[in-house]
Amino acid sequence: MAARTGWNDAVLSEVATKAKEEGRLVEADGILIARENFERFCRAAVEEVKSHHKRDPLSRGLARETLRERNFAHAAPEVFRSVIAHLENAGALATDKDLVRVREHSLELSPADTQLRERLSAFYEKAGLEAPSLNQAFAEAGVMATGRAYGRKILQLLIDDGTLVRVQAEMFIHLRALGHLKDLLRTYAAEHGPERLIDVGTFKDLTGVSRKYAIPLLEYLDREHLTRRAGDKRIIV
Repeated sequence: MAARTGWNDAVLSEVATKAKEEGRLVEADGILIARENFERFCRAAVEEVKSHHKRDPLSRGLARETLRERNFAHAAPEVFRSVIAHLENAGALATDKDLVRVREHSLELSPADTQLRERLSAFYEKAGLEAPSLNQAFAEAGVMATGRAYGRKILQLLIDDGTLVRVQAEMFIHLRALGHLKDLLRTYAAEHGPERLIDVGTFKDLTGVSRKYAIPLLEYLDREHLTRRAGDKRIIV
């Protein structure tokens, strides 16, 4: 601004303050932007997110980084953050971790979507700790090979609402099965105190699963700080 105008800092500060007071400038995290440009960015952001919902109604929202790349590629990062914060405060958009959605957006499932979600949930619950592959789950739920992308979106809904928990890669366990596993460990720990130690073989016997499932489950429990490695055994925390 100084290079463009030749004004000193005092004059620039005075003029910028007056322009902000008159509503002609918006300060975005230390960056000054004309209000009309700021509002143009706001409109573009809302329209982009609405278009995403229209294209993919089963999606929870548009990735924040995707929105930035599409509509703010040549804008300062401060402007993007300020636009999102402004739209959140205004109730136009809502953010959920790395996703952005229109505030009023909700997932309205068709009867077919609801039935598929229930079939997938029931199959995973029945499988217990022996997590099926995605191919097995989709086949059991009646998802054809050509409909796998659709099936994954319904599966993602179960992950998002906590019904299914990712244990490893594409290995998912039903929340109720994990709850039962935690109860088993609590009971075992209470009966084997104060050391509360368990090895892989005992874990397999306790849960009734093979090593194929036991190792990923134990690694998940380690990450969740429910167990802790102690040599070739684990302490039930």
